[in-house]
Amino acid sequence: MNRYKRNVKLDYYHTFFRNFNVTQGIWLLFLVSKGFTLFEIGIFEGIFHLASLSMEIPSGVIADLFGRKTSRVLGILSYLVYVLIMISSTNVAFIAVSFIFCGI
Repeated sequence: MNRYKRNVKLDYYHTFFRNFNVTQGIWLLFLVSKGFTLFEIGIFEGIFHLASLSMEIPSGVIADLFGRKTSRVLGILSYLVYVLIMISSTNVAFIAVSFIFCGI
């Protein structure tokens, strides 16, 4: 039973740090400062929501087949790819791809 308490505590930590996302408050300003129009940013947001919606079932399948831990690690890696592309790119196509990784 003690192991389960530890896992629950670790899950709470993971959830807190996963949701403690300062980029969501500044990503719009960041993209505007890079020269993107509000229309382009709206397209990026749409791409994010489509990717997020389309990956709901596949991420659940991954969690069922390989475990929730593996699914979360893949999600964190996908988010890191998003951040790296977002920081380093000024190209519309690359920013769109980064939002796909964020949605995953």
